Amino acid sequence: MNLKQLEYFVAVAETLNFTKAARKFYISQTAITKQIMALETILNARLFNRTKHHVELTPAGVVFLNEAKSILNRAEEAMERVHLATGGISGSLNIGFVKGYEKTSFSDLILDFHKEYPNIFMSFTRNNAEELNRAVESRDLDIVFTITRTGRNGELEQRPIKKYPLAAVVYPTHPLASRSSLRLDELKNEELLLMDASFRESNSRGIVIKDYLASQSMPLITQQSRDPESILLMVSANMGVAVLPSYVLKYFNHSRDLIIIPLEDEVEMVEIAALWNRSNNNPALGMFLRKLEGV
Repeated sequence: MNLKQLEYFVAVAETLNFTKAARKFYISQTAITKQIMALETILNARLFNRTKHHVELTPAGVVFLNEAKSILNRAEEAMERVHLATGGISGSLNIGFVKGYEKTSFSDLILDFHKEYPNIFMSFTRNNAEELNRAVESRDLDIVFTITRTGRNGELEQRPIKKYPLAAVVYPTHPLASRSSLRLDELKNEELLLMDASFRESNSRGIVIKDYLASQSMPLITQQSRDPESILLMVSANMGVAVLPSYVLKYFNHSRDLIIIPLEDEVEMVEIAALWNRSNNNPALGMFLRKLEGV
């Protein structure tokens, strides 16, 4: 069995006419008939019921038509990917990511894509969620990795990537520093340091935590920053307790000025999603989205 036989079979199945199918490939009707008969011999099944004036698919032919189309599509995709990987295309892709996300396995995805499409130039922008959302809406960025949006925008597509738990970060001399885990309600008397726009944009945990504290009628001074490193700097200066997603904290577990304590609440999760503008026709974006399907 070969691809040409499959192409002949699909052409006959779609036209139900051997003569028309033969014309499509500029071969004789006899030649295409022989190829179909050879295919039937290989499969040990009759694919067509045919008379002098009528051609129709057999039940086996109906099943094989779907399989043949799938095989041909996969073969075409494979050839396209080989062509692209050997330098058949060049282009550019502008990628944005939320602050702190560079500490995850994000680089593995970038590495795999670069290996497969070495001639596509990638540039990167690190920003907070609010600015990333604006940039992808305006198509200044092709795709961004940011905190999942809860609102809908007709121009944007979103694909969830991974959920990350939240953790509290305290100074080593803090009374809670010896704890192996904490509940959120144990922080109600603390001066909290929270992410600003990155959380607020997505209606996520920053707002929920503040609403919870307000419900407890606790008069707290809560500072906010769009930059996770600035928040950690404030913690290391013993200015308060931070609540941050775990991906921000990957390389701070052994810091002498920071103690990271997981939150016990299972619902305390931050979800990262890929976000892109559906009207963006950049071919490199399409290739990158196909790569994301395997993530």
